[in-house]
Amino acid sequence: MLSHERNAYGHFKLQQMILTPSDAIYKHMDHWVDCVACRIGRHCQNKVFFRGSVPCDILFIGEAPTCSDDTLGRPFTGEDAEPFDEMVMQILDMCASKGQHPNWCVTNAISCILDEARKPSLTELQNCSLRLQEFVELCNPKLIAIMGNTADKAANLITATKVIVPYCDFRKIRHPAWMLKQHDPGLEIRKAVLHLTSILVRLMEQADAKSQSR
Repeated sequence: MLSHERNAYGHFKLQQMILTPSDAIYKHMDHWVDCVACRIGRHCQNKVFFRGSVPCDILFIGEAPTCSDDTLGRPFTGEDAEPFDEMVMQILDMCASKGQHPNWCVTNAISCILDEARKPSLTELQNCSLRLQEFVELCNPKLIAIMGNTADKAANLITATKVIVPYCDFRKIRHPAWMLKQHDPGLEIRKAVLHLTSILVRLMEQADAKSQSR
């Protein structure tokens, strides 16, 4: 879904929206919206769950909500939204050129904004790991793109999803915020796009072949 405003890379921005969540997703959000297992859960303006489609073919996992995410209740709406949206749009375009049209979604390792400029603690990642695992199961993705080291730690805490989602592939890439700080952000985005698209297309083609053989 695209809006009419172009980003710095000359492409239309992705709309900041959630695409028709199912009843299961509403139950998921209702269950976790009042979580105060961590101190940060008592002070956040909103629990930030996801943006995109559920279920999805590719799920992106980031780190933690930004100030704008906390205000809007959706991930990747701040400074790092532009490189992230550009990466997603390029992946969709490349997949379409190969006859595939994946759905995508993005969430974070934790759903509450941090109380200061720091990384999430191990305790915070552990407290949010059950929510993340539950969300991965609802998404049932073919590919999970783990964005950065914090997301990698969170993914290691939910290794059970490799059993629950048996055909899911995990791939680590740089976080969009890191890409934005590089000399050539477009080049870093392109590297991630090429890496993820080749894997996603292969997984979708395999799924199509299995479906046709039944």
